[in-house]
Amino acid sequence: MVVKLDSVKFFGSEFAVLDLDTAAELVASRGERERRFIVTPNVRILNLMRKDERYRAAIQNASMRLNDSKVTARVAALFGVELPTVTGSDLTALLFDKLAGSSHEVLVVGSNEADLDKLRERYDFPLQGIHPPMGLADKPEARRELVETLCGAQAQTILFCLGSPLGEATANEVFAARTLPGTLLCVGASIDFMTGAQRRAPLWFRDRGLEWLYRMLNDPIRLGPRYISDFFGLLAMCCSELKQRLVSR
Repeated sequence: MVVKLDSVKFFGSEFAVLDLDTAAELVASRGERERRFIVTPNVRILNLMRKDERYRAAIQNASMRLNDSKVTARVAALFGVELPTVTGSDLTALLFDKLAGSSHEVLVVGSNEADLDKLRERYDFPLQGIHPPMGLADKPEARRELVETLCGAQAQTILFCLGSPLGEATANEVFAARTLPGTLLCVGASIDFMTGAQRRAPLWFRDRGLEWLYRMLNDPIRLGPRYISDFFGLLAMCCSELKQRLVSR
């Protein structure tokens, strides 16, 4: 079911216009009644969409897209578009706060029991986990089994912590086949940040839209090439956006 909310179009995608608290309240309050698939695209996801048509279709199939990137928001502002930022990490943390003491069941896909035990000690609501094998992207049978399991899961909210593009692609498969109500939400490394398994960038970096820089400085060999690719992808998307706006005048 598609939630009717105000939206803006940018970089070829429709983004919902709502703040963090409203987004968390929507997930916390409607999972028992509605079937929904929510993604939080950042620059990397937008760049992957540009390169891969199947992945782009999966993101566009989502019931709701929330902008995860302050970089994207600032670029949008240059085009005169007001694009709120709701990061997956902030959304997950606030959602858990709102669910504390409730009977709302959350199923986490891709974390581990040690991390979930830490969260169970902190929050009083039903929290379950499914732990797919490593290399899931290259194991089609294991992936089919995971999709079948999630289609029958009774949880009101299912969080995908499988990384991009695997998380969004798998969630889209579940959304296409699942008939039960519930919210499918792709949250990346959010659980790792909440448990301390990964350290999130300090507020100074986050407030200035430089979380990507902090992460790259801490893991330059792995993330350096990725962010360089994303930078050139962002330039390409800006050129495409500018061209579309000039043509539509």
